[in-house]
Amino acid sequence: RTVFASDFGYDEEDSTACLQRVLDSGAQRVIIDRMDGPWITRPLFITNSNVTVLLEDGVVLMAKRGSFKGVSDCLVTVKGASNVFLGSDGHAVLEMRKADYCDPGKGYAPAEWRCALSLQSSQDVTVRNLTLKSSGGDGVYVKGMKNVVLENLVSIDNHRQGMSPIGVEGMSVRNCVFNDTVGTAPQSGVDMEPNSASDAFTDVVYEDCTFNGNAGYGVKLDFHKLTGLSQPVSIVFMRCEMKNNSGNSGVFVVGGSQTVYGDAGPVTGSILFEDCTVAGNANGAVRVSNLVEGGVTLAFRNCTFDARGMSASADEGFSLSEVFRNSGRFEDYVCEMIEQIKLWFYSLLVMSVVLTGKAPYKKVVTYQYVKDENGEEFHKSGGNSLECQDVANKASA
Repeated sequence: RTVFASDFGYDEEDSTACLQRVLDSGAQRVIIDRMDGPWITRPLFITNSNVTVLLEDGVVLMAKRGSFKGVSDCLVTVKGASNVFLGSDGHAVLEMRKADYCDPGKGYAPAEWRCALSLQSSQDVTVRNLTLKSSGGDGVYVKGMKNVVLENLVSIDNHRQGMSPIGVEGMSVRNCVFNDTVGTAPQSGVDMEPNSASDAFTDVVYEDCTFNGNAGYGVKLDFHKLTGLSQPVSIVFMRCEMKNNSGNSGVFVVGGSQTVYGDAGPVTGSILFEDCTVAGNANGAVRVSNLVEGGVTLAFRNCTFDARGMSASADEGFSLSEVFRNSGRFEDYVCEMIEQIKLWFYSLLVMSVVLTGKAPYKKVVTYQYVKDENGEEFHKSGGNSLECQDVANKASA
């Protein structure tokens, strides 16, 4: 049967009781219909299985001001259920009040777990066509889940992460936005970071997603709590972009910690980035830590890395060694100024030969400074620079 939330009432100041009753009604199809204003609510829970919760186009579920005083109070929690759909045929919004939670004068204990949507200990859950914004934690929190589909989500302006998967077996994330996280570390678009060695990340695929403009990383994959006894990880990013993340690199991968895994050895499995673009991030394109032989492998296929504009100290903690070792990609040529023969060209060559036994490029193409009639290099500071267009007009073919 189908029931409408408005059949249970509507209170423009607090509709929690109405909404929770309809969610607990046992109906297989629950429709939260569009009213003249938002549905103001305290925390809501979906615990019934075999249910579709459909928010009509334009519906806003808004966190009640002055509520959510518990440090882990979430706007909507799906827990202990199976075969659940939550979403909209158009587009709907789950919105919290991050500014209030961060204001010491509002009486909130500092916390990072007031999430817009929390998915816990459930399976066969689909979430579609929602904006998740201004939470006091993550836009989406995922723990102990199986068979999850997230599609057409916009997770923006959240306090800790756009999304925090703690453990999931089978997850497809398609055409989602995880942007503009700012508040408390790690402040990333997505941070896949288990709580213990028993958590798993298997058959996880991100397709056509963006992780842009966050105050930390675009994508952070931190497996330092996993061991060789954990399930092998399997994670793929396809046609995704990580751009303009202002506090750190576009991608950060932590393979494991020997002090944690000990004799059990490092976690195994694979991570693949394919047809992705990583550009404009403050601390470079990719940072890698603790990827060891026999552990998880990292590969990049047909990806674009642009580290222009990175801060001067951004190379700290950045290693090309794992990229060389896992990508198996070698270029036809490398091109830069002739002085790079003893700098960049040399470091690339030595690192690649040591790690792979092969040169990373087949040919070296260099160019030299152009000098003036006095044999001096052209510099703006020297007052002898030339305008490129003037040179092109006079000397080009």
